[in-house]
Amino acid sequence: SYLLFDQGDLDAAYDLAVAEAERLEKTEPQLAAALLAGSGAIHVLHHRLDIHAATAMAERARSLAGGSEFQDLDVGWALAWTHALSGRVTDALHGARSCIDRVDVGTMLAAEFAPLLLGLEDYSGARDLLEAVVAHNESVGALVTLAYALDMMARLQVRTGEFGRAYANSLESLQFTEPTGNQVALAASLAWLGWIEAALGRQPREMPPNNKGYDIESTTPNGDLTRVRQLVVAARRDFAAAAGPVGVKECA
Repeated sequence: SYLLFDQGDLDAAYDLAVAEAERLEKTEPQLAAALLAGSGAIHVLHHRLDIHAATAMAERARSLAGGSEFQDLDVGWALAWTHALSGRVTDALHGARSCIDRVDVGTMLAAEFAPLLLGLEDYSGARDLLEAVVAHNESVGALVTLAYALDMMARLQVRTGEFGRAYANSLESLQFTEPTGNQVALAASLAWLGWIEAALGRQPREMPPNNKGYDIESTTPNGDLTRVRQLVVAARRDFAAAAGPVGVKECA
């Protein structure tokens, strides 16, 4: 269902998840709850701006999971997220914080709680969570989660006025995203990096056509050239020296 959503087939994504949840709700209610909370169906409703229906789906998932969102952390995330979208800030913060105390920092789910806290303006909580996620995933070389967490850290640092640190983390996230082959994530990283460059007063200029999208030149307000690629390679080298080999391929 989520793959169908990611491919833009919204109707099929929704129908598949809902039909399977209905088929399983009496025999395997926990699995039915997971389908509603973690599949593409709830994201389809969000995409269509039907927040009321998305919240109802998350609450139905909670009921199927045993009446408590804290029994299933994916359900807890979905419920906190839809509460936040509905403007129920107190409920969203309570739900998110209660789940974060038990989430495994080595999972993508842990990283996904960070933008939720960020949107709720719990910057201290988001920073603590992201620092824990980054530290753990650096230590084990889990690049996909690490790249996402670094990207979220950059977004947090922009909000708190730490533009230099945000730029460095965005560059590092970009370096770890490229080898995954996830073009959607790569495009998002590039867009965010470009936004930070603009905020810093730099004017991007594309290099020759054979670049992969992130090999760009920039000028500082003084006109000095800054090679983003050089900074990316330097960030990767520094990380490799600190953490040891993590299986990142060197890009030509």
